[in-house]
Amino acid sequence: MLITQNPGLATQVRDLVPKPTVNSACSQLVRLERRLLAAFPYNKSGPLADDYTYHRVKPALEELRDTIVMYLDHFTHYGLVSSRSTAAAQTDNVLTHPAEWFDLLAQATDIAMRMPKWDRKEHNEIRRDTLRLLADGWLRAIMATARWSEEGHIMGRDMVSQWGYQLDHFYQNSGEPSLFQPPMQVFQQSFGHYYGLVTRGVSSHLPVETTPVPSL
Repeated sequence: MLITQNPGLATQVRDLVPKPTVNSACSQLVRLERRLLAAFPYNKSGPLADDYTYHRVKPALEELRDTIVMYLDHFTHYGLVSSRSTAAAQTDNVLTHPAEWFDLLAQATDIAMRMPKWDRKEHNEIRRDTLRLLADGWLRAIMATARWSEEGHIMGRDMVSQWGYQLDHFYQNSGEPSLFQPPMQVFQQSFGHYYGLVTRGVSSHLPVETTPVPSL
């Protein structure tokens, strides 16, 4: 009410509010997922996937999706910043190491995968749209990390391998493999051979050598 009556206070209040970190963002997503689960009407046989249940939980489902989108934009708007001296780095919402980006993506995608599936096909669009945006986030993160690596930054083999296994898990189990196929291909092309990795599922499902890596 105070800010509505005094729009000039909005910037001051925003500056005083603690900036989210990747950890605090992921914690908030977990809380919103719990709120979504709590919105399901009780049924002794377990949650239903009918129209009535969908409309009961839709507000919580949309809030979860919108928050995932908000955090993706907040943290990844500038890509990876190599130096804290750059103008973008002064905004305090940039990522300076790919591990931060992939941690956010892995946790957010895991939550999105657990979004309910509904009897009516069109009701599944919220889940699919969220996964589509996250898959695009994976692709952008991989491309930015490839450029970051070319600038001379070193990444541990185990860390890169973990990203590959996480991405492959989402490709195999999200129910939307076509969404995750582009980042899978680019990951294998960018990091698979260099680190001697053969990401489980990539070599047997994707034409690794036939698709050029998008321009960075």
